Amino acid sequence: MQPYGYNIVNVLITDLEPERSVVDAMNAINAARRNREASVEKAEADKVLSIKAAEADAEAKYLSGAGIAKMRTAITQGFKNSIDDMSECGMNVKDTVHLMLVTQYVALLLLLLRPRVLAAASTLLLRASRHYIVPLLR
Repeated sequence: MQPYGYNIVNVLITDLEPERSVVDAMNAINAARRNREASVEKAEADKVLSIKAAEADAEAKYLSGAGIAKMRTAITQGFKNSIDDMSECGMNVKDTVHLMLVTQYVALLLLLLRPRVLAAASTLLLRASRHYIVPLLR
């Protein structure tokens, strides 16, 4: 513009529009960066979920074991109380244990006769002959 008498000292550019291929390349770079960050975040979330699931499983197994231990303690205490009560009535320990085993065996047979139990696929059938019961009583 100097031939016309104008001397341009500074120019303010307010709207810069790069070539379309440059814009597409910059968008692809930004999208790849966001996808990479999203993948890292998703992997971290999966890791946390995995750890929490493992911790929950371990806690459930611990509590299940504690519950089984308490149940066995209660059963043992119940047997002890039964033996003590029957001993007070004059029964010896061998006869008491014999009575308890036969009672439990009959209770199991009665349980198996319930229609709901009979319909289950996991029904257990036991032989009821003396040949199989006598060894249990010794």
